[in-house]
Amino acid sequence: MNQKTKDMVSAALCVALGLIVPQVFHLIPFVGTVPNLGGVFLPMHIPVLLCGLLCGWRYGAACGAVVPLLSSVVTGMPVLWPQGVSMVFELAAYGLVAGLLYRGMKKGVYPALVAAMVAGRLVSGAAKAILFGMAGKPFGMAAFLSGAFTTAIPGIILQLVLLPALVLALERSGVVAPARAGSAGKGFAVVADEVRNLAGKSAEASKSTAILIEDTIAAVSEGASLSQATGQSLQAVVESAQKVLDVVTLISSAAEEQSNSVAQITLAIDQISSVVQTNSATAQESAAASEELSSQSQMLKELTGRFTLRRD
Repeated sequence: MNQKTKDMVSAALCVALGLIVPQVFHLIPFVGTVPNLGGVFLPMHIPVLLCGLLCGWRYGAACGAVVPLLSSVVTGMPVLWPQGVSMVFELAAYGLVAGLLYRGMKKGVYPALVAAMVAGRLVSGAAKAILFGMAGKPFGMAAFLSGAFTTAIPGIILQLVLLPALVLALERSGVVAPARAGSAGKGFAVVADEVRNLAGKSAEASKSTAILIEDTIAAVSEGASLSQATGQSLQAVVESAQKVLDVVTLISSAAEEQSNSVAQITLAIDQISSVVQTNSATAQESAAASEELSSQSQMLKELTGRFTLRRD
């Protein structure tokens, strides 16, 4: 069997392990305060990094891109959008960088492994920031640091301990060709430095996360106070509006009463005007009658003046 065929078989085996190993971790019962051991020990990362270290960057990148997609379709984990798509970029970067440095550039297993971890996490952060933003889901620096470093410390340690030993065992047994003489057994001092550096970064990330959590709690408390004050202000506005409505109702009633009074006054004025007109006509008739009576009296006086009374 030539080397290419061996690499293809090894890559296929790593893909299968990428589907099986996470399921085994998810079956482990709840332990202590860790509800999801798979998210802590990162079991899907192990076969992908191993594929890059054993088979080279091409197979490592392909394995990293295929495993999360197949896992999402077959098992439903991770959810394809946006988590699964972001993991495609992350795991492909793991396999690519690990294979490129270890098999391509002939670097030590520990430098290749650490560089792959860092590169994959940077790619993951960028991919999640873009994809989660497209999906309308929040993803900030605190979430990135927590998921990539703080929560994943056990998984990082497990990979640094397990993978070099596994590569060394497979190379010594002749299952895979050694990347370079003595490379698998070198670097225990390097891994100590890298673990120390990762521990320092994790501590800094924990401090940053704690500060962000405190700021968030303060902001939530302030928001609650503002919400309470806003509620009180709205209640006062409602009460004021009710008072204004009562005043407007009173004004409307008074206006209606005034309108009725004006109508009654107008009717009375009309009646007075009618009486005045009637009295005026009566006065005119009385004047005409008086004038006629005066004329008749004058005629009567003239007629009576013609008569002379004799004295016997």
